[in-house]
Amino acid sequence: MIHHREQLARPLNDSGQLSQALAANVREGVAVFDHDLRLVLWNPCLEKVTGLAMHEVLGKQVLDLFASSQGLEIDCNLQRAMKGESFSLPAMLARTSGQARVIRNRDARMFDESDLVWAMLAYSPWRDDEGAIAGVIVVVSDRTERVQAKRKLNDTWSRSQAVINHMLDGMAMVSSEGHIESFNLAAERSFGYRAKEVIGQNVLMLFLCPFTYSNDCTLEQCLVSGKKGISGVGREVLGLRKDQSTFPLELVVSKIALRGGHLFTVLLRDISTRKAAQEELGVITERLRQLAAHQESVREAERSRIARELHDELGGQLTALRFDVNRLSQLPGIGLERVGQLRDSLDAAIRSTRSIISDLRPPMLDHLGLWGAIEWYAEGLARRCALNCQILICPNLEDLKMSNNVGISLFRVVQEALSNIVKHAEAQSIILRAKRLDDAVIEVKIIDDGKGLNREDLDKTGHWGVLGMHERVRSLGGELALEGAPGQGTTLRIRLRVS
Repeated sequence: MIHHREQLARPLNDSGQLSQALAANVREGVAVFDHDLRLVLWNPCLEKVTGLAMHEVLGKQVLDLFASSQGLEIDCNLQRAMKGESFSLPAMLARTSGQARVIRNRDARMFDESDLVWAMLAYSPWRDDEGAIAGVIVVVSDRTERVQAKRKLNDTWSRSQAVINHMLDGMAMVSSEGHIESFNLAAERSFGYRAKEVIGQNVLMLFLCPFTYSNDCTLEQCLVSGKKGISGVGREVLGLRKDQSTFPLELVVSKIALRGGHLFTVLLRDISTRKAAQEELGVITERLRQLAAHQESVREAERSRIARELHDELGGQLTALRFDVNRLSQLPGIGLERVGQLRDSLDAAIRSTRSIISDLRPPMLDHLGLWGAIEWYAEGLARRCALNCQILICPNLEDLKMSNNVGISLFRVVQEALSNIVKHAEAQSIILRAKRLDDAVIEVKIIDDGKGLNREDLDKTGHWGVLGMHERVRSLGGELALEGAPGQGTTLRIRLRVS
């Protein structure tokens, strides 16, 4: 046996092209076949890969080592190398007792994972010192760890892609250069593109907008809002479908830092349904405001009618009764004390009637106009409630023409605001300012030094005063704002455009 091994090893030693030490220490498996395609070298690395020791394989041919079909395939490859051809082929090996097997991928499930070896087989001719082909060298590179790592990576990617594809919102992964790298199913449905049609294309193809992308403008700035440091904040844009139709889109861009660069995740949320619902809600809200304004107009008209009736009918009758009582007091034999009581009762009834008439329709609105009526009401309220009231109304407001409906609504808002201060604020002083911001915009501010604004109280149900003021101003196309904090007083600001 020793003599036989020496004979087999002699051609290798005589060639001078490989050394036994090199073959023993390389990380790849090395098998050397002589001119008859018998094994003359089977290094330790190959022993580890295949599970076959050197003494089991030396002197054997391929068909003695491998199963018939695989052995024939390897034998053909060796014949190609014997003709001077060098090439590489992938292979899957299975470690079995006494015999190595080259298997196909579909047969891998028949073996335990630990018995499988993914390898790359490099065939090249082995030449002697004179350049003649003396055999074949086969280098076996074990790529099992690389293949397994790649499979795990692919599994992870597949799971991630499955999660992304099941998202209800469209999503794309975009490189730092702006090229689309992935495109999920929801995005395909929204835009009408297949993923393969957009991958590699610039992401800006998906939007109808004045986006520009250059070295002076990062993709993040371009897609989000042109400002730095706002990654992850959404904005509304117009999406552009494959058929060139557009649809509203909410765009959220987030940056992922990677080694040597970064990647963007672009969330593409189709908000067509939401926008349609918002538009419908806006229409309904506007109709409700118009209805509320109409109802308020009807109420004001009814108040005016009742005020006129009270003034013309009841007021006249009470005044006539007072004249009669005065005349009655001049007749002899009439108890003056009783007549005085009647006169006092009639005076109280007249005052009450005038107060009711004033609440229903302040006569000062007709006699003094809006600003005079506001000043009259504020001064009367301050006098009755012992408040320090400062009223500052710019003279140029008198020249501003406004409709009767606007004037009444604005007076009612001021009336409600002052009434709320008296009821809830516990204020000592009030400042009322009115000015003209431009030709058609007025601003009214009411500032008090009371206990301040408590948002929790405003949010409670049953507090309709503030809500009513808001709706009145909104129905006129204006805006009302409340500012303040506990213990720091409250400021009410009204801005209104009048024609």
